[in-house]
Amino acid sequence: MSAQNIDAAREALFGDALACDTVMPAALRADAPDTRTIERAVDHAEVVLRSLAMIEDSPHEDIDEHGNHDACLARVEAKLNLVLETLSGILRRDRADLPLQPVRWSRHGAVLQHSGEPPGRGFLVVQPIAWVPQRLELPVRLLASEAQGNGQHRVWLRFEPQPATLENALEKHLFRLHRRQLAHRKPA
Repeated sequence: MSAQNIDAAREALFGDALACDTVMPAALRADAPDTRTIERAVDHAEVVLRSLAMIEDSPHEDIDEHGNHDACLARVEAKLNLVLETLSGILRRDRADLPLQPVRWSRHGAVLQHSGEPPGRGFLVVQPIAWVPQRLELPVRLLASEAQGNGQHRVWLRFEPQPATLENALEKHLFRLHRRQLAHRKPA
């Protein structure tokens, strides 16, 4: 594709949106999605993102009126985190079909590597959080691609269709990822 098409795709995906660069399990699945499959995928993605938000935004770090953490609740939360990490590790071994790769994404779409000729439409399949083996399957349309050699292509994908509720949930998720990335970059 021409540099002009790639620039236009980059602007469409990241021009007015918070973008996050991360390494995560992700792939473009070349399906010809039907309307019902797309609706189920969009509904599922929204439920997963809202559930992650509830977990990550819960007041588990709050201090009570006496300035003490609730030790019992903290222990239960720690045990639950360990159980989820263990389960996630087991499921990752069984579901190693998604390559770990760099992804740049926003509420509008994503750019990543794809093996083979990229399809015009399909699903971006991602595991949005390392400790949760749940996957998102987001319907996408190809905006641009660039051959990288050895059958690899860099692809710019736009999420379609994307109801406002899913776009908001995705934007909040990306904001939390971005905030975490900034916190890790701060010097101690």
